[in-house]
Amino acid sequence: HVIFDNGTTDVVFGVSTIAGDLTVISGNASGITDNGTVTVDGDVSLTTDANSGVINMNQLVQTALAGNTLLLNTDGSGAATIVNTQGVNLAGNTGIGGAASITATTGTITQTGALIVGGTGSFKTTTDDQAITLDTSTNAITGEVDFTTNTSAAPGSAGHVIFDNGTTDVVFGVSTIAGDLTVISGNASGITDNGTVTVDG
Repeated sequence: HVIFDNGTTDVVFGVSTIAGDLTVISGNASGITDNGTVTVDGDVSLTTDANSGVINMNQLVQTALAGNTLLLNTDGSGAATIVNTQGVNLAGNTGIGGAASITATTGTITQTGALIVGGTGSFKTTTDDQAITLDTSTNAITGEVDFTTNTSAAPGSAGHVIFDNGTTDVVFGVSTIAGDLTVISGNASGITDNGTVTVDG
């Protein structure tokens, strides 16, 4: 395992290979970023604990081992951007103060517990037939949400999206969903859109 707290200095990853879990903390506004591929065989926990630090990991390879999770926490209005070449399994108690952008290039996007986002939420699976399932009833994404899935099969047969935003309203941005779409909100403002939502299922 690797545990690294860089205090008030930002963390910039070079090419790294970690056989176990990775835990990283930064209190800098520039937060946690990468300049090379970061391969992790275990759980990943990334935290900015001051100065609205951001998380921007565009070259993450969290290998597809069963049960591994990705925990993200940002300070203040810090945003988080993740591009994982595998699937993404968001850990419970993930809290992102600003915008969240999550991309899984070869797998699904799922969660094990509540996802709290103070800004917008963008979720994308790149490979055909991969679902997005964010169905925890205590989720709360405050800003617009958008989803993108793809399929090589018959339209509507795969690439489904399930999203429960708990007691927070759902406001869609432009979305393209290859499969079925299931959305739940317990807020009086309910479910609305600010952009075209294309659904093949």
